[in-house]
Amino acid sequence: MFSLFSFRTLFRNNLSSKQRLIVPNRCISLLSELHPSPGSFKTQKRVGRGPGSGLGKTSGRGQKGQKAREAIRPWFEGGQTPIYKLFPKRGFIRHQKKDLNEVKLIRIYKFIKEGRLQLEEGETLTMAKMKECGIITGTMKDGVVIVGDGKDVYDLPIKIEATKATGPAIECIERNGGEFTSRYFSSISYRAHHSPSWFLRKRGYLPLLSRPIARRDILFYNSEARRGYLYKEKLAKGDLSDDQVDTQELKKTIVGTSGTKKAKKPILYQQLDKVLESNDSKCTKGFESSKVISFKDLN
Repeated sequence: MFSLFSFRTLFRNNLSSKQRLIVPNRCISLLSELHPSPGSFKTQKRVGRGPGSGLGKTSGRGQKGQKAREAIRPWFEGGQTPIYKLFPKRGFIRHQKKDLNEVKLIRIYKFIKEGRLQLEEGETLTMAKMKECGIITGTMKDGVVIVGDGKDVYDLPIKIEATKATGPAIECIERNGGEFTSRYFSSISYRAHHSPSWFLRKRGYLPLLSRPIARRDILFYNSEARRGYLYKEKLAKGDLSDDQVDTQELKKTIVGTSGTKKAKKPILYQQLDKVLESNDSKCTKGFESSKVISFKDLN
């Protein structure tokens, strides 16, 4: 084969008898250089399509049994008391919390200086671009957070867009003439953002960008301190006015100072509070100032 050849065959005529004894009889393989053809992808596994595939009549499930008849939940333990019921629970887990890929400023700096990342003038470094050039390796999680490691070395005036960034990272980017924007993506729109070819192949279309609906996300991406894209959109349209409620003031109206929700009082109780706050000497329509009376006064 062309990809396999021997050192002994190659150099046998040019070496002496002593040198021939130390030449290793081994082969160099080019298997590590093999890779799929450009544009190829692995097809989806199809079951129940005849015995020739090996996944025909029983679709790879075998004969009879619970696992052959239905899908079993991963936490099912055969009927015994499951582990999540055996022990008491403490605290809580916010299941909506996103698991983000961390990207350091020093890593972006090295990729650009080494020529591994090339941006045109005015181009924004997005999360899809980070994955394409190799800044983000491994599994793409729920988003990307920019951290300030390497802020003493970083001096690039570029625009960066990610899910969020730390305060020192935002300060370093803007100090060097760059701009940072935090943008919201749902799980579906985020996958379509960094892997559009996969989405088109599986779904046949690209979804529209979704808007945040959770209170936490609305406050976050409307914040100027977080460089939210909703705040920048309003700023570009000129929708921000002096009488507009600030993000912190909006947060106080939705969430109390202690961080817990305040129940809104009924209208009747609100009217009663206004009456109590007013002067007791003045009589309000429908209400009179309270006083102590005796049974004799009733006659």
